[in-house]
Formats: sequence, structure tokens, C-alpha cells
Amino acid sequence: VVLAVWAHDKPQRVFLTALLGGFLGRLILFGGGIALLATATEFPVAAFMAGLFGYYVLFQILEIRALRRLSAARPAGLP
Repeated sequence: VVLAVWAHDKPQRVFLTALLGGFLGRLILFGGGIALLATATEFPVAAFMAGLFGYYVLFQILEIRALRRLSAARPAGLP
């Protein structure tokens, strides 16, 4: 969300790059952590993945809502 808030008043290319970079950065970070946990511990991976997927979807919904609220607060004359 920090990158998206920083880039919300920038050109569209910068905004989308920051947004995609944030998504990919989290995906790589969480993916590495999951891979480490799955190989180093003995826990039910399928249940963990289902819970993590649910959390990630919820987080993305909240982030999109925050961005929509931010764009609605922007003055009408700005691109």
C-alpha cells in the first residue's frame, strides 16, 4: 500500500509499475517463506496454503478498496 500511495499522483506507468512491483515483491517474499516452512517443518501444507490464500485474497480486496477510496478523494481535474 505504501508504494501505491506514493505513486497515486504519478503518471499511470509509474503507478502501475509500483503496484505490480509491490504485488510481485510480496509474492516472492511469502513464496520463499512458505517454501522454507514446507521443507523445514512437518505441518499440513494443504491447510496452510488454503488459509494463506484466503488471507492474501482478503488483503488484496482491502488494498483495492483503499486505492479506490484514495482515487475518489483526488480532485477531479487531475489525471
